[in-house]
Formats: sequence, C-alpha cells, structure tokens
Amino acid sequence: MDYAKKVMNYWKQSVEDGDRLDFKEEEIKEKYAELPFEEIKAGELSPSSFENVEKKADWSKKGALDLSICPFPLFQKKKDGKTVRLFPLVIPASLEEDGSLHPHKEHPPFIPRKYLEPNEPSFEVVGPLAASEKYREKHPHPKGGTWEMVWRDAEQLFQTVTGKKPDRFGVRGFYPGSNPFVWFGKTASASHWHIAYGYQNLSRQKQLPRLFETYTGAKQEQKQTFLSDHHEYGIRHYGQMTDQYPLTASQREALHHFFALDRGHTLGVNGPPGTGKTSLLQSVVSSLWIRRALDEDEPPVILAASSNNLAVLNILDSFKKAGAVKPQAESLRPLASRWLPGVDSYGLFCASKGKFDENQDRYPCIKRHFNQSRHRNEWVGFHPELEKGNRQGETDGFLNRCAQFFEEPIGELSQARSRLHQELARTCSAIEERVTHFHEHQRLQQRLADEFQSKEGLEQALAELSAKKENACKTHERWSEIYSDWLDEVNRRSLWRRLFKFLQVSANESFLRKKQVDESFPTYKDADVKSVLSRKDFEAKQEYDQHQQRLDELKAFREYLEELEQEWEAWTGHYQSPEKEFFHELDTYWRYRAFLLATHYWEARWMEEIQSGDRPSVEKDETIWKRYAKLTPCFVATMASAPNFFRRLRHSKEYLYDFIDLLIVDEAGQVTPEQAGPVFALADRALVVGDTEQLQPISRVNAPVDRANLKTCGLLTSDEAFDRFCDSGIAASNGSVMKVAQQISQFGKPDYLGGMLLTEHFRCAEDIIQYCNTLCYDKQLVPCKENPAPGEEPYGDLPRLGFLHIEGIAENVSGSWENHREAATIAWWIHQMKDEWTQQGRRQLKDIIAVVSPYRQQAFLIRRYLKDEYQIEGLTVNTVHSLQGAEKDIVLFSAALGGQTDQTPFYDTTRFLLNVAVSRAKESFLVFGDMDSFGQSVWKPSGRLKSRLNPMPESRANIPENNIESMVAKMKKRMGTDRKMTKNNFFNNGGIINYAEAGGTVNYADNQSNIQVIEGKRRRKHG
Repeated sequence: MDYAKKVMNYWKQSVEDGDRLDFKEEEIKEKYAELPFEEIKAGELSPSSFENVEKKADWSKKGALDLSICPFPLFQKKKDGKTVRLFPLVIPASLEEDGSLHPHKEHPPFIPRKYLEPNEPSFEVVGPLAASEKYREKHPHPKGGTWEMVWRDAEQLFQTVTGKKPDRFGVRGFYPGSNPFVWFGKTASASHWHIAYGYQNLSRQKQLPRLFETYTGAKQEQKQTFLSDHHEYGIRHYGQMTDQYPLTASQREALHHFFALDRGHTLGVNGPPGTGKTSLLQSVVSSLWIRRALDEDEPPVILAASSNNLAVLNILDSFKKAGAVKPQAESLRPLASRWLPGVDSYGLFCASKGKFDENQDRYPCIKRHFNQSRHRNEWVGFHPELEKGNRQGETDGFLNRCAQFFEEPIGELSQARSRLHQELARTCSAIEERVTHFHEHQRLQQRLADEFQSKEGLEQALAELSAKKENACKTHERWSEIYSDWLDEVNRRSLWRRLFKFLQVSANESFLRKKQVDESFPTYKDADVKSVLSRKDFEAKQEYDQHQQRLDELKAFREYLEELEQEWEAWTGHYQSPEKEFFHELDTYWRYRAFLLATHYWEARWMEEIQSGDRPSVEKDETIWKRYAKLTPCFVATMASAPNFFRRLRHSKEYLYDFIDLLIVDEAGQVTPEQAGPVFALADRALVVGDTEQLQPISRVNAPVDRANLKTCGLLTSDEAFDRFCDSGIAASNGSVMKVAQQISQFGKPDYLGGMLLTEHFRCAEDIIQYCNTLCYDKQLVPCKENPAPGEEPYGDLPRLGFLHIEGIAENVSGSWENHREAATIAWWIHQMKDEWTQQGRRQLKDIIAVVSPYRQQAFLIRRYLKDEYQIEGLTVNTVHSLQGAEKDIVLFSAALGGQTDQTPFYDTTRFLLNVAVSRAKESFLVFGDMDSFGQSVWKPSGRLKSRLNPMPESRANIPENNIESMVAKMKKRMGTDRKMTKNNFFNNGGIINYAEAGGTVNYADNQSNIQVIEGKRRRKHG
C-alpha cells in the first residue's frame, strides 16, 4: 500500500476513534440503558439487566458486545423541559454472553477531552488536561487487567484530575443520575458524519486525487523555494474587494507566490494576529474571479472552509462588509453595491440545517434538502429562491444602472455584458501596463545604481564609451589602411619578388618601416605578414563594433529610462511618496474598479443564463455551482459540512473530486489534519492560512490512541519515532492543517518556518505586539502602529502593558480555579472606569474592554460580580478561547492563582495562550492578580510578560479594601442561597421525589450549587 493510502486509512480510523472519545451525549438516543450501580461496579449484570441490554443493543451474541459506561452521569433540566446529559467519566468495556463485564482490551477509562481545561467555552470543566495526560502516561492501560483493576483505574484517574472521588463530584446546575448510563456499539458524531463518509468514499477510489496525495505528504517533490522574480506575477493581481487599504509588502509577496502555484499543490501562509489575512484572501478571490471574466469563461469555484462556525462566520462577515463599501472615489460610486436586488454579499454560506435556520436572514445561505414529494435531493435557500419568478423588472433596473454609468443607451443584457467586458478589459490593461512599467522602472533604476551609481555616472560612462569608440575607429581605420596598402604593394611587385622569399622579406621590412608598424612578426614573409595584418585589422574592427554596440545599448537604456521616468512622473508626480502612493492608487482605485466591473459583468451573465430557454430540467451539479459563483464567488462552509455539499444531488455516493478550483483553509492552525482530508480531495489547489503560534486545535484523540493507530496503519515502527512523525503535522493528536501546510507548501519564506509569512502588524500598539513578537515570532513582525505620543493616549495614563497587584486566595472548584477577591476587584475597577470610557455615549463598554482568564470558573465569577453588584452585562468575560480572532481596545487578564497554591498555571506550559490574550489588545493589556505568584520564572511566558509590565497609576489603583471584602462576603452568602434554591428545584424537577422520602444525604461540592445524592431508598431514572 502506498504512503498516501496509509495516511488516508490512519485519518479514517482517527475520525472513528474521535467519535468514540469525543461523543455527544445528546446523540445517544436509542441504544442505551441505565443499569444498577451495584451491578456495574461488581462487573456482573443480573438476568433482567442483561435482557434489557440484549434487547436495546439488538445483540446477536456473536462475540462480546462493546459498551461505554458512565458510572456517575450528571443531568440538567432546561426551561423548555429538555434534559441535558453530562458524562464526566467513561469506562470502555466488553459484555460477555454470561453477563460479565470486562475491560476493553484497547481502550482505557477516560475523561472526555471537551471537559478538560483548556477547552471550548461552550463546555463545562471537570479538570485540567495536563493532569489527565500525565496520569495516563504514568499508568498505561493494561490489556489483560480485571474489571476490579479497571474500575480502580477509573476512580484514580478521576480523582487525580478533579481532586475528588467520582461520587463526590458535581458541576454547577447539574444533578446526579440515579444509575450508571450505558450505551452500545460505535457512536457516530453527527457533526463528523460527512467527514467519516468522505473517507469511506475515498477508500474506494482507485486513484486518489492529486491535491489529497500532496496533503498527505506523499508528493514532496522539491524543497520549498522563494521566487526572487515573484513581482512578475503581479500582472495577475487584478482585483481588490474594497478600497480601504492597499496590500502590504508581505501580503503582495504571498499573493504573487499564490499565482505561481502549480495544480495539485498547496501554499501555506503563516498569518500572525493583525497581519491582514482577510485582505489577502479577498485579493485572491477577486483576482481569480476577474481573470475568468476577462477570458469570458465560467467563474472559478472557490471554497473557504475552517473547523468551527466562528471562523466561518468571520469569513462571511468580511464578504458582507465588502458588499457594503461606499467607494471613496466619486467616479466609482455608480458602480457601488450590487445591481441586483436582494444580493448584498460575495460569500455563500453552505450551512447545516441548524446553522441555516440561524443565519439565513444574515447571509446568503443554502442547505442540502431531501424533497420527499419529488424523492430527490435539492438545494434550498438563497440561490434557488433568487432564481424563481419573472425577472423583467430586475433586468430593467440593471440596464438602467448600466446606462447611467456609461452615460449611453443600453437596452439589452448582451449589450450590457459586452460593454462591461470592454471596460473591464480596458481597466485590466491599465493595471497590467502600470505594473509592468513600475517593475521595468525599478529594474532600470536598479541597473543604473548597480552599474553607474547615478544618472551622472551613466552620462560619464557614455562619454567615456564614446571616446573609446572614436579611438577604436581611428585604430581600425589605420590598420585597415595598412592592410589595404600592403595588399596593393604586393600586387604591384614583379614576379621575381613574389617568387623568391628572401626578396619578400626585404620588401616587407621596407614597407612596414615606412608605415611605422611596431608590431612583432614571426617572419617577414608574405604569409606571416598577411596573417598579422589581417588579424590586427579584424581585432580593431571587432573592438570598434563592440564599443558601438555598447554605446547603442546604453543610449537605448538612457532613452528607455527617460521614457519610463516620464511615464512614472505622469502617474506619480503629484505624490509625496511616489512608490507607496502608486500602489495605494493601484490597489484602492484601479483594482477595486476592476472588481466592481467584474461584479456587474457576472450579474449580466447570471441574468442571461437564468432567462435562457436552453436550461435543461435536470442540470449538472457543476453547472449549478458555476452559476452560483457568478453572484457569490466564494462558498463558505465548515470542514464537517463541506463534503456534503460537493456530493452529487442525484447520485449522492459520487463526490465532485478535483472540481473546486481553489480551497482556502482559514484559521488552519485550529483545524486538525484528519478533518480536512475529504475537503482537500475535492479541490485542485489549496491556500492554507493560519498561525501555529496561537491556540492549538482541540484534538479528538489522545496520544496513546494515536500512537496505536499509527502502528496499525503501518506509519510508525516504534514509539520513539512518534515525536518525529508529529513534526509532519499529520498526527491527529497534535497536528493541524497549518503544520501540514508548513511542510508541503510549494513556496516558502523564511526558510526555517515553511510557507510564506505575513509580517506587517496593524492591530496593537508597538509596546504590546513586541512582547508577542519576541515570544513567538522570532522578531519577524513589523509593528505598523506606533505608540501614541505623550498626551495623545486614547485612555489617558492607562499603561499599554500594566498590572494591578491583588492579594487573593485561589480555590479549586470543579477542576478549575476561582479567586473571589480578584474577581470582585476587577468588577469594581471596571465599574469605576465605565463612565470615563463611555462618556458622551460614543462607544459602549462591551466594545472597549474584554476580560479573559485561563480558568472557566474565574470567568464565571467575574461575570457574576459584574452583574450582581453593578448590573453590567454583555461584556466578553471568558477564557482566552473566546477571543480567538477578536480584538478589543483593552484586554484585562485575570490570573486567578494566588495565595499558597502550588498549582502551575497552564498558561505557562505553552506560549500560545498568552500570545493570543496579549495580541487581542489594541491599546492596553492589563494583568490583575497576585504579582508575587504571577511570572515567577523569568523564562516562562508569564515571566517574560511580567518584565514588560508597568504598575497601574495610583489614581487607577486605589482599591477600597472594605468595599471589596463586603462584596466578597455578600457574594459567598448569595451563592450559598443559590445552593438552597437549586436543592429545592432539584427536588421539584423529579431528581428526588422528596428529600425525607429519599432518606439519603446530599453533598454540596465546594461553594457551588451542586447536589450529590450519596444514598437513598427511592431513586428516579433520568435520560
């Protein structure tokens, strides 16, 4: 089996294991049972329990039945009556025909990754990931253990991670189930179903698509290169979607290398925060769209995909904003906006059913839908609705807009299309001419500097060369005359003088003396004299011709240079910074103009196609997508849903392999490699943009499972080779699409990184981004936002990097950490600053500041203090994950840890978390916490940050200690009251019929509203 197929099988297995390890409780709907705790712990099911499992699992008893057991499930009743499940501990097991339970041979007990911190903000936290990984590393799964051993292993794992025994653990708002929850067989994640099905289909292909093979690392044909002549590809840069900003130098380099990208290959672009990834992507999309319009071909099919809906919605927002730009140039305003009613974006959201319902009023959306009455799949949403009905009114409106722009009558769509194409061709020709002339001018200027240093040097060289030519001319004339005269003299000699060589010698010596020839001759016989004189004549002629040719060349060079300088002066004479402003005008006027013209050209093409009577009743999928691309040039989807959209409607087992002209992967550092495989198989080329120095993807498989899969698939021969394999980025447990792209990118700069690098940073003030620059980017970033001058700071004396020391005590709660004193101080401080920052109602507080903490519990506590004490809501107060891709003027970092805790902060185990947190702050990043605990090691990320922090000015650091203590006391009392309320709600919602009747004890874990029924006579099942 070749390498690409081995990787494909490995990723396929990783997806299946991810479904098992990263299951969704709500998707376990039928094949499950709740069984008595005593039986599960003993490892022996009673006949009635066994019969229950046998019936629900549809078990044929041919071999053992695989089970997953949550011995201590938690539940939550929602206001709508639905019950939410949370399974914090899972024991994989096998059930034999005799009713006995046995440890699974391959899979040990585990805590689902989604509940381990750091994690997605939407999930609860039961403990830190590092503790789980460390435990399993020290206690590998014994394949031949007993049920008692695996039960003890599960309890020890859970206690190590959470600090509590399973039966003493609780999560705020959840109540304990009466019995263990058991489900059977494989769990297929709905969100990953299309990825899994995509791999199944790929495994049946005789030949894997070329881009997919390249993505697996199977076709690394040559070392990455940087094109020194990349500017030659600048003539392919036809479009910009907005006129707001020109591209930066590194964006332009990356764009040019994209245009040089071969089919079946990938370009990786490393995009640190604030370096303009969106602008680059829009330039790529618009330029490809315009190129096809110029060729009067079908539009390109471009898909932008990422792993999560937040990244996808950010892409859609950028395309929507591009559609709403009002041009700065008055002459372009008639072209602004779409000329078709109802079309206001350049992106189309290929959405799942749930996301379609949520977003169809915000963005153009489509979904795949099975029409029961017609018994076929079809597209539902924006485009199908747009294509319905009589469009004569819209056509008339379009033609009127077109006629207004050109200031001439236009009565037919074909006429409008032709006129728009003519103007587009003229605009693109102007772009090509300007780009060509600029680089020719640059080339000649460089030659002028290299060869002559200046124009004066060129004139001096011309004068010297002219003199040399004149001298060479005289020399040639002299030797030509001597040679000619000698030939004449020989011809006049008598026969005797020509026959006798001794007579030749005397005659030649006499001739040469008369001509004053000092040249050396072998002899003075006619043959030797002729040889020397003819050679001298030839050499003199050759020297003259060379000087003449060089002189003509330099004169042409001077003439061409003067011509280009005149052209350059005509274009840039009114500029203060000619080169900078030349590209500014090129990007923000000419390329933007080309984009607007192409927009309306494609609208005309779309209307012609819609109104054509030649459309078949059943269209090819390719035809439909290309028509959609005429109005929305970029399709946008998650990695999980994208494969479903590029299956054929009528033959749903057939995928459109190699069909997508360009796959764009955004936030690629957040996408695990196996997620993207089926999508790469659909495309011809790929542009992968991301940052491996920000938050890493949350893997669905852990290292032990990953290592076993690699061995099974023939990709790993020993455990020692695992780390080396991980460097490829392909590993499901710690890889990412961006890491893969760094390895396989066709082009790269700098050499050590892999792929291109965007370097100009615009978001943060210089002091702020320089911390990230030193921490993560090898000082490659170029800060483009200077620190404000004294007196011009937008937030007065607030330090750009600052701290406020707070002496507080951190407490471990449900595997996370909280610090009441710190949370109360932060709430008080924000309340004090609120009026100053929001004066005159210019901006809302939520648009100015965000609060982040490494710990979910601390973020919850800060929100609680803000709301209860000061009625402040709507701020971003969460873990760092919630700020990925976002920005605020001020970011406040709540360190949480303090007091006597010996807990090592996980933000110091990696540089990524603080890099993300700091790089979100445009004007000020502030650390609130115990500065005796924060940054204790100068070599850790927090220590390196601490060395740059300045103390908060006294006017902003005067904390009323009595007020804070009072707030803390009230909050702790309030939370105690909440626990009582939750207890009553728990009883009334069917958790326990009646506390007295239950006859049991209830444990409140920590300071939270968590209730644990330890033992009782009557219990009710929850499911």
